[in-house]
Amino acid sequence: MITLRQGDRGADVIKLQAMLVDKGFILVNDGDYGGKTTDAVRRFQQANGLIDDGVSSVSTMRCLRGDDISKSLKKSDLIAAASALNVDLATIYAVTQVECNGYGFLDSGKPAILYERHIMRRRLLAKKLSAIGYPASLVNTQTGGYVGGLGEYVRLDEAIKIDRECALESCSWGAFQVMGFHWDLMGYDSVDHFTGEMAISEGRHLDAFVRFVGSRINSAMLKALQRKDWAAFAKLYNGLNYKLNNYDTKLAAAFGWYVRLLTGGL
Repeated sequence: MITLRQGDRGADVIKLQAMLVDKGFILVNDGDYGGKTTDAVRRFQQANGLIDDGVSSVSTMRCLRGDDISKSLKKSDLIAAASALNVDLATIYAVTQVECNGYGFLDSGKPAILYERHIMRRRLLAKKLSAIGYPASLVNTQTGGYVGGLGEYVRLDEAIKIDRECALESCSWGAFQVMGFHWDLMGYDSVDHFTGEMAISEGRHLDAFVRFVGSRINSAMLKALQRKDWAAFAKLYNGLNYKLNNYDTKLAAAFGWYVRLLTGGL
């Protein structure tokens, strides 16, 4: 499923409009994602407790199809996160739009992961275990080797045969792709506790993000977010190459858009 938003046109928009009409909304199936379609999507989201931004996300489409959305991120999750980090709601909306890697779960129901082979090497060495003699796809000095989707679980399962704790710590988890080795920093009892939480819902994924940004060593990151210094936040959260993906400008643009949305300016 793809994400659709105001300004989009085409056959996918027609399908979306038809689904909204089936739910009782009065729309013309013209394939133009304009203001009326945005308003209908937003009212549908509000009625179902979803993030009410008028953007037809994966969760919105799943809800329209009648699928189970118990694991989907809810507006109440965003409100709680904004309160916990002492930022305004538009900031959390913006971070969620830019930093989330799509839907936080695979079709199988497992949380989305990326297995990082270079982190596996570091975790093995940190435990004074050998990092030599393993397949390059599992233990490596270099990043990469990704296969995506359930294929990442195949890599993880093979890595678990080497060392379970190190393997789980070597994955980024959920919608916000928080690394497993941060479990202690975020206040979880163990990496198994952390990964168990990640299997519950996208709300728990957002909670992990809140714990990470609000942790004792990330005070500069939190302050940057609170003062809306998007470049400083993106540099600390996404790394030194943040500008390659324009994270700072994307966050600034998203924040401005959500401010207008939440204040009725759109």
